[in-house]
Amino acid sequence: DKFVKTMLPGLMKILDNVPDSVYRVCDLIVVVVGKYGEEWRDNCLSYILDETCLLINQVCTIYSAADQSTTSKSATGAKSSSSEIMDDEIESMIEDPAIRNAYIEQKFASRLLLFCLLFEEMQLPCAKIVNKSNLLDKLVSMLQVYTMSTSAIRT
Repeated sequence: DKFVKTMLPGLMKILDNVPDSVYRVCDLIVVVVGKYGEEWRDNCLSYILDETCLLINQVCTIYSAADQSTTSKSATGAKSSSSEIMDDEIESMIEDPAIRNAYIEQKFASRLLLFCLLFEEMQLPCAKIVNKSNLLDKLVSMLQVYTMSTSAIRT
């Protein structure tokens, strides 16, 4: 089915543009999983988890650049890192690094919330996929980078 093959990237674009649609997107995925089975479910969950992990890396880049620019009192580090994390046409059209970074953070929040909602609906399959990935390590690393960045800003 052609719709199902292109559905996930389309749903991610909807999430990017309308973050409040995350609950509806979750409901749609649950319904499609019921129709297309376990293999599609596992591919879907892996796709969302991979996107989430990529966004974690981007958020870490944002905050490590902010930490470096704060400690060195130079804004050049933040600008170069924000150009490295542009991976989508909307991001590339946003010239202000602060707005671009907020957009990336919103994408990350939407993906993570979607995965959490799907985890509630499909606990065992999600747990298996999380167990195979390094999601938890990446989240802890992101929190450490964020903590270091915010503590550097305060001092």
